Amino acid sequence: MVVYVDLATNPRGRTILAALWPMTTLAGVFLGLRLYSKLTRSRGLWWDDYFIIAAWITLLVSCTTSTANSRLGFGLYHSQLPLENLVTLGINSLISGTTSVIAVACSKTSFGVTLLRLTDGWMKRFVIALLVLLNITHYFSAVAFWVSCNPPAKTWNSLLPGECWPASVTVNSSLFVGACSAFCDFALALLPWRLLLRYDIYNREKIGVAIAMSMGVL
Repeated sequence: MVVYVDLATNPRGRTILAALWPMTTLAGVFLGLRLYSKLTRSRGLWWDDYFIIAAWITLLVSCTTSTANSRLGFGLYHSQLPLENLVTLGINSLISGTTSVIAVACSKTSFGVTLLRLTDGWMKRFVIALLVLLNITHYFSAVAFWVSCNPPAKTWNSLLPGECWPASVTVNSSLFVGACSAFCDFALALLPWRLLLRYDIYNREKIGVAIAMSMGVL
């Protein structure tokens, strides 16, 4: 049976929640405005909308499991954690990590799919290559959370006998996935600038649209 930890004794846990929930809520507000503007103009939803909805849902799951973990001691030193909570903490952490990675993949895929509707030729092929790279690396990372130990149960219960991947493998693979993610961010952020050059609109409108479409670089 798990032992709940008072957040008053877990300042790092409070900091985690103070960062996660406002950002998740803000993302939900922007998503709601996007869907509202499309549906009220009878434009309907397309694949990019479904991907961004999936991204927010998985982000919400990640935020929720991190919140549950904060009540179990997430944010405290390992020596301060109640032993009864370790298995539940481990499972929640794997769920949170998996869904956060999927959320990143879905959100970037959503924007990439949007660009596919606006591009042709080499730019379309480049966007497709980015989406393939992005999804292969991120879903590999999501699956790796659960299969990095033998037996797999050791991934969420470190007290079980067995073997896990060396720390260097985990660190290097994470760095590689992060590097691919950053590369895709910058590439997808810069493409709109090249794309908008072909449209005959005012320069200030081009710059405004390009900046809005490039916010992913942040």
